[in-house]
Amino acid sequence: MNHVITTLALSAGLLTPILGSAAVLFEDNFNEYANGLDLITAPDTEWNAYASENPNYGTGTLPDAFSVIEDSGNLFGSGTSNKFMKMAVTQTVEKYNINSSANAFTSSTLTGQVDFRFVDPTDAASTGYGWAVRIGYGNGNDKTSFAIILDEGKLHTGVGASIGNGDVLSTYSMDTAYAVTIVFNNSADSMIYAGGSVASKTMDVYLDGVLIGNDVPGSGGEGFSSDPIDDPVTYTNIANINFTAKAYSPFQDTLYIDDVEVNSDISIPEPSTSAFLIGISVLLVTFLRRRLKGARS
Repeated sequence: MNHVITTLALSAGLLTPILGSAAVLFEDNFNEYANGLDLITAPDTEWNAYASENPNYGTGTLPDAFSVIEDSGNLFGSGTSNKFMKMAVTQTVEKYNINSSANAFTSSTLTGQVDFRFVDPTDAASTGYGWAVRIGYGNGNDKTSFAIILDEGKLHTGVGASIGNGDVLSTYSMDTAYAVTIVFNNSADSMIYAGGSVASKTMDVYLDGVLIGNDVPGSGGEGFSSDPIDDPVTYTNIANINFTAKAYSPFQDTLYIDDVEVNSDISIPEPSTSAFLIGISVLLVTFLRRRLKGARS
């Protein structure tokens, strides 16, 4: 039996480099921060959060927009001591810059995966076009390659250079936790991964593990080209994720965010690796059964 255990251990060791681990470029679950922390003024966080009025056009008075909150109601199902980022604009404002942008990634990448969880709470006074999740080489529409928009029970694609609300990829229930996964490909070639394939300059979007958008076109200044000659397509490494209120028009809304992670690799093994692992597993199980059968004889 010791030989069986040794064989299994060696096999596991051989599989480790094959399975590997995704290269995490950015991650934050907000649990290291104090409850009630204002991310706009706080130093030494993973975020650069701000809320500023356009000096020429902005209207309205903005309360604190980004804070860390203890999940006393266990909304995310991770316990009441879990914390999340509360993005709240509780008074109607217009032409404001309201944004929470991740600090620098450990490195940049053309392809990879973004994961985060969200809860869209019911707020009767909600106004506007929701919150955009932008992925690009920096913060701002002009630096964005991919975007989705969460707006009162609807998950939209981001469209155009200005990242407008595009097609609804899926609806979702308010006051309920969901997990979003975005597999992005900002390279010049298509990419195959275990869940499927994603064309150049597009993304696949998953909601709670279900594919809701395949080969969704990019948006923003880096993801959308209006003219292939005057505005040629570029293939820029992804180095930023940010959450921004679409507050150019009258806006008032709240969204909760947790467990943000960006990886340079897709977390699901490639199909060829999966097939190899299945084959190895079958051989190991067969070997183990034979050894046990022989020991009982």
